[in-house]
Amino acid sequence: MTKASPWTAIYQSLPEGRFRITSPDLMAVGLEYGDRILDTDLWGKPARILLLDRPLKLGERIQSSRFDGHYLRSVRLHELPGWPPKMASSANGRALPALMDCALRDATFSSGNGHGQEALELRLDHEGKIYRAWQVGCPLELLKCAEATLNQAGVFGRKLADIQDIRLISGE
Repeated sequence: MTKASPWTAIYQSLPEGRFRITSPDLMAVGLEYGDRILDTDLWGKPARILLLDRPLKLGERIQSSRFDGHYLRSVRLHELPGWPPKMASSANGRALPALMDCALRDATFSSGNGHGQEALELRLDHEGKIYRAWQVGCPLELLKCAEATLNQAGVFGRKLADIQDIRLISGE
């Protein structure tokens, strides 16, 4: 049996797959765990991500007589900066297949040559041939989440088109 995350006490799950956090709890996260708040872009738009037991995007404010806070929603792989990854060119000049038709063989985090050069390397299979693609330009914390998400059971062997809508899990 897996142990429940202490972060789940900070926000509430809603039936439709969204979550919410009270304003006092959001302020407490900011004060006590400021490193768990990430300002970045998702789909080219500014976003604030809470890195709790999973990455959750801070959404619209809820202000009613019974609740003061914000909606949260899970971040999906295809929303990340640098998605879709870029296919590495073929050394022997053969044509590259359509990226989304390739099946994932594995995903490995690479630190590159230092801060800002981190990447996620994806080894892909298309009709028995192996290709490489790189996701770059994504914040380190979210790259680690993408790596953990792509390395979970049931993801290997599936086409990128079929996994790009998957919700990110924690990279810790």
